[in-house]
Amino acid sequence: MNYLLVPSVRRSDGSGHIRRCLALAKRLGPDAAVFLPGKPEDADFRSASEIRSAFPEDCASSRIVEAIPSGARWDLVVLDLRKTPAGVLRSFDAKGLVVGLDEGGSDRASFPHLVDTLGTPPGTAAANLTDPGLLELPVNKRDFPERIDRVLVSFGGADLEGLGPAAVLFLVGRGFEPASVTLQLGALASAPRGLPAGVEILAPRPTLREELFRYDLVVTQYGLTAYEATWAGCAVLLLAPSPYHDLIARRSGFARLGSRRPRASAFARYLKAGRDGFRPTRALAGSASRTRPGARGDLASLLEGLDGSHAAVCPLCGSGDRKAVARYTGKTYFCCSSCGMLWMLNVARNKIDYRKEYFFEEYKKQYGKTYLEDFPNLVAMADRRLALLSPLVGQVASPSILDVGCAYGAFLSAARERGFTAFGMDVSEDAASWVRKELSIDAVAGPFEDFDPVTAFGGRVKGGMFDAVSLWYVIEHFPDVGSVLARINRMLPVGGVLAFSTPSGEGISARARFRDFLKKSPDDHYTVWEPSGVSRLLARYGFSVKRVVSTGHHPERFPFLGGRRGGGDDGAGPGTEPQSPANPSLPVSAARSCARAASVVFRLGDTFEVYATKEREV
Repeated sequence: MNYLLVPSVRRSDGSGHIRRCLALAKRLGPDAAVFLPGKPEDADFRSASEIRSAFPEDCASSRIVEAIPSGARWDLVVLDLRKTPAGVLRSFDAKGLVVGLDEGGSDRASFPHLVDTLGTPPGTAAANLTDPGLLELPVNKRDFPERIDRVLVSFGGADLEGLGPAAVLFLVGRGFEPASVTLQLGALASAPRGLPAGVEILAPRPTLREELFRYDLVVTQYGLTAYEATWAGCAVLLLAPSPYHDLIARRSGFARLGSRRPRASAFARYLKAGRDGFRPTRALAGSASRTRPGARGDLASLLEGLDGSHAAVCPLCGSGDRKAVARYTGKTYFCCSSCGMLWMLNVARNKIDYRKEYFFEEYKKQYGKTYLEDFPNLVAMADRRLALLSPLVGQVASPSILDVGCAYGAFLSAARERGFTAFGMDVSEDAASWVRKELSIDAVAGPFEDFDPVTAFGGRVKGGMFDAVSLWYVIEHFPDVGSVLARINRMLPVGGVLAFSTPSGEGISARARFRDFLKKSPDDHYTVWEPSGVSRLLARYGFSVKRVVSTGHHPERFPFLGGRRGGGDDGAGPGTEPQSPANPSLPVSAARSCARAASVVFRLGDTFEVYATKEREV
């Protein structure tokens, strides 16, 4: 894994973003680079040389990139820009998988992955992970002070608004002895003037967080120091450089002096409340206390655990125009702005392995029997599907069919009985071997993306073409489904049949509890298909949909009925529908009958099947 860390170098954003990226680079090692522009086009931005002068040790121990070559790529690009300007995200998309840190810009919904270590204003869309414990919190701690004797005033590396000196004058004017107040200067801040005699000036400290415990009260702005001081056990009081920062500080539960100018009334109120007046709210303290340094890892460890192998583009049309629909810890669901496909980006490393154990232990956990024990039911389901598929093939003698993801061959067995010349392929070598040995049907193992019909089956497949290709609960597993559909198009003659089944994004489970439906969706279901849009999506690849069949009608999933989720045809391709209770009450039985009828009429099944023909080459 290699990383490009991109901090904000805008003067008005202070130095926190720069310090964080330099610290991350040090933790991630030689595979990490920090982008600091050599010659910024705007004077509002700091140059690499200016930053090197302010942080010589950190920059000397990090690999600095002053210009990004046009063809350069990284596994992860980490943007720590506070508010990424419009269009900048798209430019970095071409450099690697982008992770946003505490992102507050207009493109937040388009970020492939978001991590918030700090609070966000009300109404901000959720991140994939929000955890202040990911901050590099201090080791040195103290008990919360009984009284305020020593005060540290610290406003970051630059303090362009002059909040530090203003806070010092405010405190001294409210009765604090100058000797009890320390002003910490940032590495990029100018020396203050006109401070009362006796106020201590503290030179820049690379590890200030480990000295915070020496103070009773820390006056700062919303940011890293506020959380570090909270963890260290200090009382904390914030003065915001803008209403935006004040809003986040209020939401996070900090004591606040207001925005830009300290409010005497607020300070008096906190003093009147005594020692607890400056204590952050229980919600903030609880959030921080859930994570102790080293207990759950830090931000560098989190980044090292992400998988940057998938590009953040629509798997159907390849467009990078996207908006997040829902975010979870390891995955994000996007709606493609170009084609409308609902797709998932998974950055976790917990991919499902479809080896022999999946069809036995895992299958039995879900459906109460192994795949082979369920074989008769699966064959019966295949017969129903073939009754719909066969008329589309037309008058072809012994039509050939390729079943992609054939498992242990239930569909292939039924197809052969109906006169098809059956071929199968599966990612599981054990499954393909079983089909060859026990069913005497041609089957090969491997990823479909690498599949070549002639290499696999030789002259038994004329010209490498099939009369039909089927994928039963397989199409959603392809991270690049567009290339898969294009490949299938090339394997079919004009008039050839494409048939598949997949979970429905318009079924009752998705309609009733959409976010829950997405959260529970398997981590290798990269696309979510909907009956209403399937014709439009397949037309891009030369297919004309002839029939859509809504399946997986589960009355107990209707919200007003509740009930226990049954097994059956709900996404993995088992052969049975869920069973109703042996002796349901009459009202429940009638309600479920009505719910099932409504599910059929309005296509509310949690799965559906598609039968299409090839109309043109692509």
